[in-house]
Amino acid sequence: APRAQSGGSGKPGGIVGARVLFSEGSSLTSREFLSVLGPAGHHIEIVDPNPTCICRFSRWVKRVHHCPPPGTDPVGYLEVVNSLLASGTFDVLLPTHEQAWLFAAGRQRLNPNARIAIASADAFSRVQSKIEFARLLDEVALPQPKWQLVNSPAELVEWQTPFYLKVPFGTAGTGVRRVTKAGDSEAAFESLRFAAKGGPLMVQ
Repeated sequence: APRAQSGGSGKPGGIVGARVLFSEGSSLTSREFLSVLGPAGHHIEIVDPNPTCICRFSRWVKRVHHCPPPGTDPVGYLEVVNSLLASGTFDVLLPTHEQAWLFAAGRQRLNPNARIAIASADAFSRVQSKIEFARLLDEVALPQPKWQLVNSPAELVEWQTPFYLKVPFGTAGTGVRRVTKAGDSEAAFESLRFAAKGGPLMVQ
């Protein structure tokens, strides 16, 4: 939330921007947040393991704090973030990318007074899995393309191409295959079997 200051700020009512800590500065998502919050007058700092992350080069970023990679050292990452929050320097922690789930799962490791708008880990589990997300959309009656679970290539025979095969967890580059010819179904299925860890795939 904006803060009042005693001196003249050049803004109505003496309001200055919030002091915001971004959870990372390497994604295009964080760059979009930056392009909105920076010009609005907010003080922005970033925690990121990459010293040359994309947001570092923006005039809106005041400082980049180095941290361990959250993917390989999540506890170390949380410790750095918690230390920054405990310093009292920031008004709010803004999860800009997939670190949001880590904050939800490790909320007890963060200062209880830390200001962060985050859903529960259980809520994240409903939207991070492509399969669970599809089920959730069905539950709340939001439209989506036809889909079903498949456990073998034989179950794809009835599907008209083009369609997509997806693992529950994975990026578009590693966990999704677009099948444009019926003869490619088996190869696409086999290419994702390992990533699915023995579970079903999703066809859509």
